[in-house]
Amino acid sequence: MLSQEVKYELGPNIMVASDPEGRLFIEPHLTSDPTNPNRLFAVSFIDSPTPQYKNGDICAVFSSTDAGDSWTRHDLTCISCADPWVTVTNKGLVFVTALGKHPSLPDPEIQLLVFVSSDGGLTWGDVPQSLGRYHDGTRSIAGPDGTLYILSGQSLRDDAQNLRFSLFIGKAEPGRPHVNAFPRVFPSNLNQVSDGLALLSDGSLVITYDDFQRKANGGFRTRAGALKGRRSWAMLSEDGGQSFSMPLFLTETCWTRPTFLAVDSSGGPFQDRLYYICEGDNQRELILTYSSDRGEEWT
Repeated sequence: MLSQEVKYELGPNIMVASDPEGRLFIEPHLTSDPTNPNRLFAVSFIDSPTPQYKNGDICAVFSSTDAGDSWTRHDLTCISCADPWVTVTNKGLVFVTALGKHPSLPDPEIQLLVFVSSDGGLTWGDVPQSLGRYHDGTRSIAGPDGTLYILSGQSLRDDAQNLRFSLFIGKAEPGRPHVNAFPRVFPSNLNQVSDGLALLSDGSLVITYDDFQRKANGGFRTRAGALKGRRSWAMLSEDGGQSFSMPLFLTETCWTRPTFLAVDSSGGPFQDRLYYICEGDNQRELILTYSSDRGEEWT
């Protein structure tokens, strides 16, 4: 079979936004509307360029209706904002997730917040939904039926007050702005962080995570329990995130986060092939690993 030629055209750089006070736009994420590729959305948190790092006070959402030629900015109230992510469903809902605080919520601590717009980013709800404290590395994805999935790492304490690191899965039904949480997944007693998620053509959900540290000297606060190398794993759900397979070993060549998971959804000869990319060798190279059998074996 002859490979299909793909042609890319690069246009001029376009300024999306600048801040008059010199603050920085950090951790940007960009996505497109699945029903209109000319409609783009981006999100970032805004921070002060001081030597001492401190989280920004707001998250900014940017929208474009002309494939990025011009942009409109909308600021979300999110104190100590971090880890922003934006996803658009084919039902017209725009979801932004971020870690932060909100003055209208009863919990004053940092938590996972979900902001939703039902009119293409023009307006947003006054009070975001809270999915609780102690999240990290949140990602989301929209399915072809309009379902939204959220993946996050969340630390919790068990009945014996042992610190456990779980994988949090949230789901919003098609056309619904509310996110429902499934029971947390605890792959092991190691320190682990969530990474990526992808949907296969039959609706199966694939998630990935890394583990890198065991408990040592009574806790996880020092490097004493660091594993010899960071290990990456995949898990497969065939029932929409309610249950998952055993951990499927992916690779131990990744040096650090972030990583990225994608799936071939083209309908071509490589449909459902999973691709996983990360930094390796002390951040001096990029490593691409792929699976053609739903995460069972990785090359």
